[in-house]
Amino acid sequence: MLEGISSMFSYIRYRFFSIGYKKRIVIQILLLLFIAFVGVMLRPYFFANLAELDLFGESGTRGNFTVGWDKWTGQMEKLGYRSIGDVYDQCEPESPRVKIGKVLIHFDKKLGTVIATIATNFTMPVSLSKGTVHITAQYHGRTLFDQKYDLCKAKVDTFKCPMKKGQKMRIYETFKLPKYIPKGHYTSYAKGSNDDEICFIMAESNLNV
Repeated sequence: MLEGISSMFSYIRYRFFSIGYKKRIVIQILLLLFIAFVGVMLRPYFFANLAELDLFGESGTRGNFTVGWDKWTGQMEKLGYRSIGDVYDQCEPESPRVKIGKVLIHFDKKLGTVIATIATNFTMPVSLSKGTVHITAQYHGRTLFDQKYDLCKAKVDTFKCPMKKGQKMRIYETFKLPKYIPKGHYTSYAKGSNDDEICFIMAESNLNV
């Protein structure tokens, strides 16, 4: 059977190279256009367009906005943002923790890309001269990314090292996301720790597309 398939491809290759250079170019262009067309037609079945924010649905993002961050999120969603996560003052989900920020995304029409925003206000519970941020990302429970970075070398605008206990922090950072991603369930975590490895802030997101 394999010999038959190999012979068939050899014959096709022979016929292809015997039809002339110009005809080969035309056929290759037509094949590329066909592949591109098939890709465009199939992409909605396998990839989610993050620019279409309605694909997240209503559940988990809208509700009774009363005070604090939930109220702010409701105001931001009226401007086209969607909530995909929260920021907490504790890093262990089992511990009593307070929501101190939000993780949002929106589609920037001018830039033509999806922007993620982390916004948080809090008081530093510990001092920090150096530290780490541990970022993990999972897709359907499988780890895609797991890396630690030097917190004080992060390329950000709204905080700098050193930080002192009791210091008022207002962090508002944005970064770009790919416009298209495979459909599925994504979770991510970012934990900030000082030089004594005390975790003082954690951002977590949960995205179903």
